[in-house]
Amino acid sequence: MQGTRILLVDDEPACLQATKTLLDVHGYSADTAADAADAFMLLVAALANQRSYDILITDFEMPDTNGIDLFLLLRNSQPDIEGILLTGALTDERRADALQRGMIAAFEKGCDFDTLLLLVECLSQCGEGDAT
Repeated sequence: MQGTRILLVDDEPACLQATKTLLDVHGYSADTAADAADAFMLLVAALANQRSYDILITDFEMPDTNGIDLFLLLRNSQPDIEGILLTGALTDERRADALQRGMIAAFEKGCDFDTLLLLVECLSQCGEGDAT
């Protein structure tokens, strides 16, 4: 838990802060970005300091890209990052697309945060193979 690094990306400040607070309260370290460009800059800075992110939690609809494309971009630089889509615009098609493209889960904003925390805990303790 303590060593798990999470990157949160959402262009809605209230949602970004609420999710960060939830993770912080449960002992996770979460950096935040308001868009894909900021998220990529955080990843580049982390990698330059020989650090990485374990989990990306991202919104889908953002001004400069969508969350699935952001996940794929970050995964090109850091292949072991896990992706969770947390969006207010979740459809069955979007969920299927996210999962087919390698994300571990997709949730509607306002979901039961216990489910999100359980997934984050499993990813941080069990690894991808046990989380799916």
